[in-house]
Amino acid sequence: MGEKEKKEESWLQELCGGDVKLYDVLSSSLPLDPIAALPKEDLGILIEAAEKSVKDENYEEATRKYRSIVDKAIFEATQTRGKG
Repeated sequence: MGEKEKKEESWLQELCGGDVKLYDVLSSSLPLDPIAALPKEDLGILIEAAEKSVKDENYEEATRKYRSIVDKAIFEATQTRGKG
């Protein structure tokens, strides 16, 4: 484990305040680098892919794709808030 990973884990452990169950959930679901975890494709392309998964009745994949779409949309909205 690299120095950065140790620092990130310590930060997360500190935030969880010794709550082992919370730490387990968050450490397995939060990316260490959220920006790198965001999909690079346009939202329109991502939505089309999620809709195709629904058509194909692959609901687990569709759910995962829609979740990443929401994450990306929220991130993009926070980056442009107050501009323009």
